[in-house]
Amino acid sequence: MVNTLGLLLWVLLGGEWPTSNALPVLGQAECRVVVFLSPECPISKSQTPELRALEKSFPDVPFAYFFPVQNTTEAQARAFCAQYGLTGSVQAGSVAFDEARALEATTLPECFVLDTRGAILYSGRIENSHARPGKRKAMAGERDLYNALSALQNSRKPPVAQTPAVGCKITFPHIP
Repeated sequence: MVNTLGLLLWVLLGGEWPTSNALPVLGQAECRVVVFLSPECPISKSQTPELRALEKSFPDVPFAYFFPVQNTTEAQARAFCAQYGLTGSVQAGSVAFDEARALEATTLPECFVLDTRGAILYSGRIENSHARPGKRKAMAGERDLYNALSALQNSRKPPVAQTPAVGCKITFPHIP
């Protein structure tokens, strides 16, 4: 499935759609990571160390952080990323809501690995340290996003294409 809105947003946000030389080659796959976060969601905050580690483990993979949260400004979203050491691109407001709708994201945090055509290679949780909102496990057993990126780096499909995201629900504004 080609995510046309995602491609359009990438063009609008980055100036142009990157050529194959501009995106990282992970084995034979080229990809980028899109993560939906909220500065108010405790689970979003708890996932930042894993996201920071992933940015370091996969330095050639572009990470984009979207904040589809009403009344969260781009400045607040950038401050959140700076506070937690996240270095990817940042968007808030209507652009973030549009991207969430296009990818059918429902939860904060929720991540997607997309190829250059906008096809979803992996979607769901970053890792499984939360059984449900308010119920944290002692230790994460599965580093789902890491596993997906590692597989792609080795020219394999992610071991699991989709996992359930656990966190705060995205509240979309009404469209007149």
